[in-house]
Amino acid sequence: MATLKCYYSSFNVGFPVPFTAIIPQKKHVVCAASPQIQKGSFKSSYPVLFLLHDETDSPTEWMKQTRLEKYANEKGIIIIMPEAKRSFYTEYEVRDKAGLHHDTEVTFLQTFTEGIWDEYIGHELVGYVREILPVSKKKEETFIGGVGMGGFGALKLGMKYSDVFGAVFSLSGLMDLQWAMDNIAEKKEQFETIFGSLKVSEGSYDDFPFIMKVNVSNGQMPRFYHSCAAENDMYSVSNKLLNHKAKEILTDYKYSEDNAVLDWDYLDSKIKDVLDWLI
Repeated sequence: MATLKCYYSSFNVGFPVPFTAIIPQKKHVVCAASPQIQKGSFKSSYPVLFLLHDETDSPTEWMKQTRLEKYANEKGIIIIMPEAKRSFYTEYEVRDKAGLHHDTEVTFLQTFTEGIWDEYIGHELVGYVREILPVSKKKEETFIGGVGMGGFGALKLGMKYSDVFGAVFSLSGLMDLQWAMDNIAEKKEQFETIFGSLKVSEGSYDDFPFIMKVNVSNGQMPRFYHSCAAENDMYSVSNKLLNHKAKEILTDYKYSEDNAVLDWDYLDSKIKDVLDWLI
């Protein structure tokens, strides 16, 4: 295995943002006649998964708390884990109200410190990784998924960039944004900063049922795996509501509701299941 940590200076975020890459290798045969690692140790290209973290963790926890490296090596998949703070993988509403976009380079970099996180990961980072690492450029071999906040981000980016990602998964994601806005009081200030309102705007990428219908009509909807640890109160209602809506729209959709606590033992078993589903 090779594990790399890169600090990439993102245009959309406006400052260097780290991401971790797990890169599998072919098995080596070391003997007296061939003691060195051979040049053919790495494949020319691998399927790639962009794995998004929750609000309270980072790629470091995934590496320490699960057997993610082992599973990636067994499946032959590169895993990219960007760090995105508590951004909810979203453009901040304060920028939207100012009427500025990512193409106004000088004004953006001199005015704002909060980034355009969805554009960074769904477009900019995917392109950069494809330039520097041996990852496949095929949609059917490019995946995105996450847990909690990352589950929300994966669904949103998977639909927004449905021409890029062939499969999406969410593990106990905070999926029904309107439910969270109405029922989690301590998130009010955070959500007002990020989304600008306590009401989801119909037709936006935060209004999941609407965007699902659009992508289905365009024939671009990725495969979707959705699971929920039902004993986690904050996410269980949110996931059940989205599951009901998704089943009405999606055809290639898998849902599981587990009688489990959302902890690292649970996530270790679920990420293995997801990788089996992906490949």
